Amino acid sequence: MTTHIPDHAEPSLTERIDAARAGGMVLDNQDVQRLQELASQRTAVLGRIRHPADSRVDGLSRAFHLGTVGGSGRGIGRLNRRRGRLIERTIDAAVRNVPLYQKAKTLAAAMERILSGEDTHAARRARAASKTAADAQLARRIAVLAKGDRLIRWTVTAVYRDRDGYPSTLAYQDEDGQRQTLPVVRALFQGDHSRYRALIDAARSLPQQGNHDE
Repeated sequence: MTTHIPDHAEPSLTERIDAARAGGMVLDNQDVQRLQELASQRTAVLGRIRHPADSRVDGLSRAFHLGTVGGSGRGIGRLNRRRGRLIERTIDAAVRNVPLYQKAKTLAAAMERILSGEDTHAARRARAASKTAADAQLARRIAVLAKGDRLIRWTVTAVYRDRDGYPSTLAYQDEDGQRQTLPVVRALFQGDHSRYRALIDAARSLPQQGNHDE
């Protein structure tokens, strides 16, 4: 007997990877592994979703769609109570299922970002390299900042250093002429003090070319 596969059947992960590559997408082994892990997690999450059923109650739904079985008698009362319990279980399951559906949706979106090229291994490496270069350039400027210099769109009025001599807080004049302060590491380097110090050390080891306005 031939098994009928619906036209709307979801393509397999292998088919989606092949289609992406056929379209020119570069997916390396790490991308494929991440996709497989995400797909496995999504399958596990969807497997935890429950849809309560009662064959006896379901069989009555078409005839008694208003919620109760017509007529009277002990059997009818039992059917109505049984249907009421099914409704309660269905509501409870729906409440439990909502976060599972949301998790499955998040995992599917993560897969889409990889298959579209937005979050491939190569794309993430390129973003990391770009951020490293930008942070290094910012550290070079901060290492030589002095009163009167401009950083981003602000005029620096004071540079405060920590006990080890690293610039820790900047005072500046905002566009309205008000004095503001900026905690350098927290605001500009995601609170990573070790990385910030390494970047400043590297900046100080370079020949100084002045600190021109940007």
